[in-house]
Amino acid sequence: MTGLNLSSVCKSYRGEPLLRGVDLTLRKGEKAGLVGSNGCGKTTLLEIMAGTKELDSGERRLISVRSIGMITQDSSLDGSLTVLEAASRSQTSLMDVEAEIERISRRIEESGDAADATIERLVRRQADLQDRYQLLGGYMGPARVEAVLSGLGFKGSQLERPVSALSGGETKRLQLAVLLLGGHDLLLLDEPGNHLDLDGIEWLTRFLRDFSGTLVVVSHDRFLLNAVAGRIIELEDGRIRSFTGDYDFYRTEKERIRAESIKKMEQYRKQVARDEEYIRRNFYGQKAKQAKSRRKRIDRMEAPDQIFIQGEPKFLFKEARRSGEIVLQAEGLSAAFGEMVLFEELDLVLERGETVGIIGPNGCGKSTLLKIILGRQSPRAGKITLPATTAPSYFDQYLEGLDGSGSVLDEVRLERPTATDGELRGILGRFLITGDNVEKQVSLLSGGEKSRLLLTRLLMQEANLLVLDEPTNHLDIYTREALEKALLSFSGTVIMVTHDRLLLDRTADRVVVLGEKVPTIYSGGYSSLLKQKEETKDPALRKKKKSDERRRRRPDPPDRVKRRYTFEKLEELIMTSEARIDEIEAAFYTEDVYMDRKRFEELEQEQKALKEELERLYMEWDTWI
Repeated sequence: MTGLNLSSVCKSYRGEPLLRGVDLTLRKGEKAGLVGSNGCGKTTLLEIMAGTKELDSGERRLISVRSIGMITQDSSLDGSLTVLEAASRSQTSLMDVEAEIERISRRIEESGDAADATIERLVRRQADLQDRYQLLGGYMGPARVEAVLSGLGFKGSQLERPVSALSGGETKRLQLAVLLLGGHDLLLLDEPGNHLDLDGIEWLTRFLRDFSGTLVVVSHDRFLLNAVAGRIIELEDGRIRSFTGDYDFYRTEKERIRAESIKKMEQYRKQVARDEEYIRRNFYGQKAKQAKSRRKRIDRMEAPDQIFIQGEPKFLFKEARRSGEIVLQAEGLSAAFGEMVLFEELDLVLERGETVGIIGPNGCGKSTLLKIILGRQSPRAGKITLPATTAPSYFDQYLEGLDGSGSVLDEVRLERPTATDGELRGILGRFLITGDNVEKQVSLLSGGEKSRLLLTRLLMQEANLLVLDEPTNHLDIYTREALEKALLSFSGTVIMVTHDRLLLDRTADRVVVLGEKVPTIYSGGYSSLLKQKEETKDPALRKKKKSDERRRRRPDPPDRVKRRYTFEKLEELIMTSEARIDEIEAAFYTEDVYMDRKRFEELEQEQKALKEELERLYMEWDTWI
């Protein structure tokens, strides 16, 4: 049964079209993810679905939808209530439904010889009310309120806190709790994971997966979309395209469609070029008739539909200066905030080429740990050692590394003082900062633009240790994917704090979990961590891994590497490979390369192969020194 239908919907903002003839049908019980780049109109589309924003043209219809839930600017909370009281208010409708079910049941019992149609109508109404009662939590109502609040981070004495005393982030979490408890049969969620720590995001993922109503969720969390969505709705250039499957399926299918579209367009252009050349050579000769026939064929040919290809940033970290085998070593590390101990007895060794993720609840010391590593904060106890060969770069989640008073060009010129404006524009263009935006004052940029700018500076530095604190904050879903690819191709070492579970899954070799007195270190990415937690639910079985248990990335130590070249030849090959990698890297910053996707990918593949061979040459070098 259809739940919501949009037909030929159009909407503009300040004269710019956001939605161009959108047609969309949502069926009862369907769960869909809505994706697109920042500013493409996703929130506007949700507001139109909710009926809170007027259409310029088109039609919106609801069929068998009793209640729509969405957090809006009007979703205010009564500041005089406690957290528990505010959440419990959503259960008022539960009591109303209970009373209505009782009333309908009495009418059915008293109907006696009433017409079958009347009884059937009452039974249908009773069934609808039972469905709504279930959505509201049924007999588990009061317990369900506390369960939802607990899942979103409100526990114990926090339940009695007045709403007026909550921070902005806490208020957003409480609004989400009220929404989820509202018994809506259509939920429209816009980045519901904002302001949640990783435990809260895990809980929300399970809640939405088990939700029995209809759902549309805008999220940059690919892990959530894979777990919850059975359909992905893509909004690009004001139009939507629907894919039946999870997010990974959508990306695979989108790439296939893109490749086919490019191939068809290339075939079309080649055919037109061949015919034009034939016409040019034969129009006034003996084959003039055939040439005229080909002209008519060209006129009749229709160019294949060209799909809109959203611009995506092309991240590529500068080739890392080679570090030692050990990049960082923490021994007995402890940190505190005032009198409160955040963590202690942390032993951690980072090897060259490793990626280590750091996770834990809000306020557990994740950012503090990164600052201790960088020497910006002193530990409570223990020591941190960075060898002289380690060259770190830092991404600060609050973007304090940017000077808001200058322009975007001024900011990147700090990394390349001698570069021309054209060269700097070329670098910024790879991160989708183009045109007049490069002259814009940094303080006027959006959060996403500032994040891309700071990443741009980071990628221009010759670091071999990346220290990243929530690098995906403010980034849209496609920019997150570009960052993931850049981290996978980076030859140096990475330690990062992130809530992006899929980023951890695909890049991390180990994950450090803070939150308890002594941190726990798990091998593998996020999914591996969950599996290991399941296997060791008994706290007595959980053992803190020592440095000699860490995952080794290279199975062959230097003394077992076969020498293929003389020392002189090896030195020559290393210098040649490094020079070619530098050439390719310089080419990436030129406009004719970063605007040519095919050429960019060819150079990217060549660089990847060179890096792999250079790593083998380095390992052979180690046998000589």
